[in-house]
Amino acid sequence: MLLVLLWVLTGPLWAQEEAVEPATAGTEQVLSLQEALAQAVQNHPRLQQALATVEAQEFGVIASTAPRYPRFMLNTSAGQSGFEGQPGGQDVVRTGLQRSYGYGISLSQQIFDFGRTRHSIKLSELQLGSTRLDYLQIRQAVLDAVVQAYFNLLQQDQAVTVNLENVRNAQVVLQQAQGFLEAGTGAKIAVIQAEADLANARFGLIQAQGAHGRARAALAQAMGLDHLQDIRPEETSLEVPDWQPDTVRQLARTARPDVAAASLSVAQAETRVRLAKAEYFPSISANAGYNWSDSVFPPNNTSYNVGISLSVPLINEPLLSSAVGEAKANVKAAMAGFREVEIQAVQEALSAYYTLQESLEQANSASEALRFASENFRLATERYQVGVGSPLEVSQAQRQLVEARTQEVQARFGVQNAVSALLLATGQLDAYSLLPPELVIDPIFEIPEKITPGS
Repeated sequence: MLLVLLWVLTGPLWAQEEAVEPATAGTEQVLSLQEALAQAVQNHPRLQQALATVEAQEFGVIASTAPRYPRFMLNTSAGQSGFEGQPGGQDVVRTGLQRSYGYGISLSQQIFDFGRTRHSIKLSELQLGSTRLDYLQIRQAVLDAVVQAYFNLLQQDQAVTVNLENVRNAQVVLQQAQGFLEAGTGAKIAVIQAEADLANARFGLIQAQGAHGRARAALAQAMGLDHLQDIRPEETSLEVPDWQPDTVRQLARTARPDVAAASLSVAQAETRVRLAKAEYFPSISANAGYNWSDSVFPPNNTSYNVGISLSVPLINEPLLSSAVGEAKANVKAAMAGFREVEIQAVQEALSAYYTLQESLEQANSASEALRFASENFRLATERYQVGVGSPLEVSQAQRQLVEARTQEVQARFGVQNAVSALLLATGQLDAYSLLPPELVIDPIFEIPEKITPGS
């Protein structure tokens, strides 16, 4: 027996063209990652459908125990028959009408079937375990989608802020160029260059606002909603797991629901072999009944029967032997499938681990690049203000700053996405999803079979 732990588990800154300030920042409510995940767990249609499937399979387990209990049957009958125009003797014609009534009660109880019922119940329990694991797979996929969409919305939110700052910088440079031109110390080409940079900055802001709207819609879909209005994401981050590759491999083998489901497929195949072999053995059952029958109603004639029946399969070939052979072959197929799923799980987990390490290094490099680009833009602006720099130098420094800021935002949130992907690949997303305590699933899903085939 193994307890498989199933843990249940900013709006766009729309800017006006001149003021380029957020228009609704004061009216939006903050949506935390915990709240987004909680709403997904409670509202997402895929999770509701999966839970209903689990409930249906639980009734299937109850139904599989039916042969263990007696069966009571009530039987009733009523009939009428007649004849006419039938000659009797030489000239006599007979006509007549006959009625019959009857009812009774019967009882049957299986006594022993050499494991058929027991193996059928075990098979149904294993199917319930697989259904619960399917729910966990869907649950983790939903939580991962929410985490990815949430941080993407945060990223697009900051991208809007970056482009707003770019518009402000471009406006300042344009004002300076116009001032120099009016004072006679600047050239018209500098004003034209600054106007072009401002137009490009506003175009970038429009693109960022559009991406922000799409990211908001994607988060609503991930949460199982049709829209999200008047919300903005809360600044947060996922803790980076301090794992080594050996830990990642071990978690992939033991904690992923798809690996556990593949192992249950092996257990189901082995149970089907035992069930097929049980068909070679007899079955014993008891039955009893009491009946009333007569030609008048209510019937007065009574009868009863009590007995034990024994059913012994003598010759039923090749049906029985081929069923056993097929079941054994399916065990081999399930074992191979389990091994394939396990290898793929380890590969995905290690790939996610090294992607996270790469993302961490990229974030550090992007942070350094942003620091250099910010200093370069500051120096270029100061040189232009004192009349020793050129507008082309400021324009290039500004583009480099925007690129550096964009790359830094992407790299920073790339780390968060990589953390979520690693948690998903190792079956640990529920433990790190920051769900409210009341929505965390307790270890209640017991898998009634060994989790690792061959162990």
